[in-house]
Amino acid sequence: MDDDTGTTARLTTESTSQRARVMVEHRGPATWLRIAERDQDNRLSRATLDTLHDELVTSASDDYCRVIVLTGRDRVFCPGGMIDGLSDGVIASQEAFAASFLRLLGTIDTLEVPVIAAINGPCHAAGMSLLHTSDLAVAVDTATFGYPEIKAGLFPMLAMAAAEHALPRKLLFDLWYSGRLLGAPEALELGLLNEVVSEDELDARIDGIAVELAGRSPIALAHGRRAYHAIRRMTPDAAARHSGSALLALLAHSVGEDSPWAGTAAESRPGPTGQEVSG
Repeated sequence: MDDDTGTTARLTTESTSQRARVMVEHRGPATWLRIAERDQDNRLSRATLDTLHDELVTSASDDYCRVIVLTGRDRVFCPGGMIDGLSDGVIASQEAFAASFLRLLGTIDTLEVPVIAAINGPCHAAGMSLLHTSDLAVAVDTATFGYPEIKAGLFPMLAMAAAEHALPRKLLFDLWYSGRLLGAPEALELGLLNEVVSEDELDARIDGIAVELAGRSPIALAHGRRAYHAIRRMTPDAAARHSGSALLALLAHSVGEDSPWAGTAAESRPGPTGQEVSG
């Protein structure tokens, strides 16, 4: 079916009985995955988490895809999660939501293409986890960031795993205890973002970064990303040993000018296309 954006929607049925939507758009070397939970202001339900996970895996296996972009629809990135079973106390549903959330974050770590967060609006709670697990992040100057869960009598339990490596402990507890939100300039100063741009500049800037990354060796990027996520969980001695092995593994692949990636497949991708995936 078509919606008012001209994109094609593919509808399937999920056991959660919740509609999950992720808009998929192919733009040159990049695949954009746009959270589009219209009825929930882009909050992540379990169905949406599972759909986003599956689209990440599909995108990463696409020979044309050299970069994955995570963003949201309608000037909202992601203001948090919509925990299944929270209102009716169904523990099994709550556990399933947590499992889907953690699976998504774990899968992002295993991808072998760069992941960019295009923060087009509020980025709170679960949205912060998507930001932390992305390699690069560009935000509009009106975006806000933080963990407001405490104001609803909750705590960012799931989000703590991704936040631990992103910000200093004292700042994290300040944000968690107060629920205060950061503006884009402060988030940039703290190192959460690479750039801040105006709303009308965001897509073009992300496109530019994607083209630049597509000009790099995909072999080197894949090996480097894989090594980083392995090393950050190791002791210093183990990390040093692993980095040596990772270098040898990379050198085992010829990444010179005559390597297969020269003249990338991304250059021959068809023009921009889009679809909505619902679960």
